[in-house]
Amino acid sequence: LPTWAIVLIGVGCVIILPILVLVVIGIIGINEAEDDGVDIKDYVDNFVTARGTIGDTLTDNELKITLNNALTYSEIEGVISGTPDDGKEYLVFFFTVENIGDEDTYISVYDFDGYVDDTAIYEAVILGTIDGYEEIGGNLAVGKKANGYLAFEVNTNWKKFEVHYKNDYLDSSDSMVFEVVNDDSQ
Repeated sequence: LPTWAIVLIGVGCVIILPILVLVVIGIIGINEAEDDGVDIKDYVDNFVTARGTIGDTLTDNELKITLNNALTYSEIEGVISGTPDDGKEYLVFFFTVENIGDEDTYISVYDFDGYVDDTAIYEAVILGTIDGYEEIGGNLAVGKKANGYLAFEVNTNWKKFEVHYKNDYLDSSDSMVFEVVNDDSQ
C-alpha cells in the first residue's frame, strides 16, 4: 500500500475505533439499565427538563418560575369571554416569573405550551384580569419579577394538564414543565 493510504487507515482507526467502542459501551449500558427496570426516556427527560407542580419553583439559567396555583372556573366575571362552552371549564395557572439572568428578557404566553391529557391545546383568550392577575407577559429587567396567568378551556373531565415553558420560542426543547392532576376526574 502507498504511504498515504497507510496514514489514512491509521488516522481512521484512531478516530473511528474509539467512537465505535463508546457506542458499543453505551448500547450495553442502556440494555443493562432497561433489564434492571430503568426507563431511560423518563431518566433523560427528568435530567434535561425541570419538572414540578403547584407550589414548585423551577429554574434555568435565565428565569425562575413558580406555579403559585391552578384553579378551575365555570365562569369568570369581569372579563370579555368569561363563560366557557358547554361541558368545559377554564383552567387557569397563576405564575410568578423572576429574571435571574444577566440581561433583560421578554416573556409571553407564546413561551408556554399546554397539553391536556397529552394533547396540545391553545391558550384561551380571556381578555381581562383574573383574581388580580393580568395575562402573563412583558419585559423583565434583571432581578425583577412579574405575576401573571395562563388560561385554557378544557373539558370538565380532564385528568392531567402540563404547561411546558421554552426559554427560546424557536427552540423545540422545553426547559421547565409544570403538571397538575384533576382530583375531581376520579
